[in-house]
Amino acid sequence: MTLIVSLVLSLMFFGTKDIAAQNEAVFNKRAILLAAADYLPKPLDDMSDEEVLAVYANDMEQLVLDMDGNIIEGVKAEDIDMAQEKKKDEVDRQLPLFVYETGGEKIYLFSVRGVGLWDEIWGTIAVKNDLNTIVGASFDHTGETPGLGAEIKDNPAFAKQF
Repeated sequence: MTLIVSLVLSLMFFGTKDIAAQNEAVFNKRAILLAAADYLPKPLDDMSDEEVLAVYANDMEQLVLDMDGNIIEGVKAEDIDMAQEKKKDEVDRQLPLFVYETGGEKIYLFSVRGVGLWDEIWGTIAVKNDLNTIVGASFDHTGETPGLGAEIKDNPAFAKQF
């Protein structure tokens, strides 16, 4: 029985691997776009997965920067794993930068990552063209205390402070 169950689970895992990867990619793209929610053509909750992908394909430029601010060619920002980058020596890190263009205005989306009380905290900060005006922020975590640290994700008022 154990052998049959493990075989079925393995087949299901490998059979749905591509779909799961695509769903995770769309989830991550939605999380990044949440910081620029006020500039999207419609509310993010009302956007289909295809519409989210269309924003990335048509309106989003993806850049990767080194620690000196130089553009690294041949790499897309969505392929950068900030958790892995944090483990590298500072001089070797690659930083993702998303540039969302809407109505002639550019919104720069910077990924951030840090340490919370119990686990990692990450997010996206959206700034206007002047690189001084924050227009949005979104945050997420894996293991913060509900009602306390978890408020960064669960309470929309937290991100509105920025």
